[in-house]
Amino acid sequence: DNFDVAALPTTGGSVALQDLIPQDDSWLVARMRDAGAIVLAKTNMHEFAFGITTTSSLGGQTRNPYDLTRHPGGSSGGTAVGVTASFAPIGWGTDTCGSVRIPAAYNGLVGLRPTQDLLSTSGVLPLARTLDTPGPMARRAMDLALAMDAVLGSAGRGRPEQPSDLASHLFVSALRDDALVGVRIGVLGDYLDGTWTIGEVLAELGRSLPSGTSVAPADLLRATSEGSVEGLEVGQAARGALERMEGMGAELIEIELGDMDDFLAGEEIIDMEFGRDLEAYLLATYATPLRSLDEILRLGVHDPSIEDVLIRRNRPASASSVEYRDALARLAATREKLLQVFERDRLDAIAYPTMRRPPAEIGQNQWGSMCLLSTSTGFPAITIPVGLGPGGLPVGLELLARPGDDARLVAFAHAYEKLVAPRVPPHTTPPLVDREP
Repeated sequence: DNFDVAALPTTGGSVALQDLIPQDDSWLVARMRDAGAIVLAKTNMHEFAFGITTTSSLGGQTRNPYDLTRHPGGSSGGTAVGVTASFAPIGWGTDTCGSVRIPAAYNGLVGLRPTQDLLSTSGVLPLARTLDTPGPMARRAMDLALAMDAVLGSAGRGRPEQPSDLASHLFVSALRDDALVGVRIGVLGDYLDGTWTIGEVLAELGRSLPSGTSVAPADLLRATSEGSVEGLEVGQAARGALERMEGMGAELIEIELGDMDDFLAGEEIIDMEFGRDLEAYLLATYATPLRSLDEILRLGVHDPSIEDVLIRRNRPASASSVEYRDALARLAATREKLLQVFERDRLDAIAYPTMRRPPAEIGQNQWGSMCLLSTSTGFPAITIPVGLGPGGLPVGLELLARPGDDARLVAFAHAYEKLVAPRVPPHTTPPLVDREP
């Protein structure tokens, strides 16, 4: 519910914006309609796209169809649930740091974060304009390819303000059953072995807990142990998928990226840009009396669970501030560093689990995301369902490619699914026909 659809509210999952009704479609919705698509529904999302469990003051808690005691991932969790439940073949979300890939992985779907700036964010409620991008989810790679071709179309333009070299890619025509033959895949083995150190767990909890929250030593040890056990099962499922890809002609190369802290600049950008970008969106929308994040905080019209994050992000970035310029410079350096890895090892893709842990029970903290590799570089990434892992819950394998290789990523997913057919529909919402389409 963060895409403008004419005459329907754009709420971002927040009661603060429940009366915001735009007059025009967002760029993406307009492109889909032009291609003949029917907009069936808007869906629940994590409020303001602030988290990955899909809870909001407007829509409440969305549940995972594979286990109703667990969350579906987020922030675009409502979309993922609708698609995995066969309500629609295609769903759209936005991905700033995993908000398409995480719910797609947790719902047994294919989900794409396109190359940064391939698709326009015009008419989208922002989280951080530097990092935001629309992205599709589908049960089949073919449907995802159709969605990308629909929005890019024959006009050869992605973002409306500039021609896009990437828009010439025809996603459906790129699909081949042998797309993995000869493909060199760099494997981040450290993230497949399931091991969690106490330091890693502390860092993850620090990002997911309210500021000032302390963690008891016993809880920390338990989280580390549970994370390692569940992470091992997730890693085994991902490793098994890679071995099947190897059997299909791919070449696996074990690689290391060094200090992953280099990829954390994306988190800083979100904190710096949200307040500024939200205010710009609200000022351009005449249908709401609210004009800033400061007003939303003052009125208290939001879920209490996101108050700390709202306060932290209520500091619009100045384009001239040293802190902001440094963060943008780190993004550029990170892109160059990752490109050098691709060139050094002559890689076509880099592989790792989309999430290193299964979805948590509702009300529990979720950690284990690998979203920042794509977010901090703008490189495209796709999550592919590779079967069921701990507790019969879906596991996603993420493939990251060079900028512009979006269609190749979808082709990789298509080739894998044609041979392996890894998707298992949820028992709570079986297919609406005898055969899964």
